[in-house]
Amino acid sequence: MRTVLIGNPGAGRKAGLPTNTGTVDDAIAALHAVGVQPEVWLTRGPADPPAFARRAVAEGYELVIAAGGDGTVEEVARGLVGTPVTLGVMPLGSVMNLARTLGIPRDLREAARLIADGRLLCMDVGEANGHYFLEYAGVGLDAALYPLTQQLDRGQWTSLRDLLRVALRYRPMKVTISVDGEVQTLPALLVVVANTPYFGPAVELTPEAKVDDARLDVKVFDRFTLLELVRYGFQILRGQRPYHPRVRQFRGRTIAIASSRPLPAHADIQSIGTTPVSFRVVPRALHVIANPTLWEGMDSSPVSRAAPAVA
Repeated sequence: MRTVLIGNPGAGRKAGLPTNTGTVDDAIAALHAVGVQPEVWLTRGPADPPAFARRAVAEGYELVIAAGGDGTVEEVARGLVGTPVTLGVMPLGSVMNLARTLGIPRDLREAARLIADGRLLCMDVGEANGHYFLEYAGVGLDAALYPLTQQLDRGQWTSLRDLLRVALRYRPMKVTISVDGEVQTLPALLVVVANTPYFGPAVELTPEAKVDDARLDVKVFDRFTLLELVRYGFQILRGQRPYHPRVRQFRGRTIAIASSRPLPAHADIQSIGTTPVSFRVVPRALHVIANPTLWEGMDSSPVSRAAPAVA
């Protein structure tokens, strides 16, 4: 199987500080130990991962391994959507929400073994105004904060003041949401459109989301205050499944969000402009190596079908 590894040497850093001791070289060594001998392409900037992925497709590679954090994995995956090329993941990032969803171990030796003898999952991909996303997209407070959190991730501490100011001043806005043609108008602090269970720093916000059910899961946080939102998040982190009467839930193939005043929107924390924005699910659009044992005996599984063996 023709294999290439697309590696991000700068993965595993938050706020300019290292958060993961694993390196691209460690990932390569782990793969060699299980007999996987990929070519290696190292990224130098944010434009490289999707460009390298498209190059791999054009040159006939069958397996593309993304060695990096969530951002690197998502950028590589976007270049593989709709192709027969399989994505493998060597997790080098700080959070790795997609790896959690797919049962990919953080230990690089275990992740390499999974690539060597794992199983193939055909997962859904979301699309927001023409931008693919693997995890989640949305409108509102989180979209307003993400550019500032990314600056913090790069060690730009002066953006903390701006982040706090935006968070404290942001208020629910009236939005019109259409889910498969059914329309509702309601206030919203933020609207999350999820393809996977995890949100932000590994918060299992949408445990009902499945990556292969041809649906997107929507949560609307109605007249929430910032304090209520933080409390809700902490309850989830403690393993609870909090109920709140002002959390509205929907599920559908197509979602459209409009507002009388433009609101910021994002797809996998990348800005995609402002409302109006349309979301849709692209069923089974990405082939990825996943861990089937993760889902055995689970009451809440991130998949609805068993994963077949890789050919």
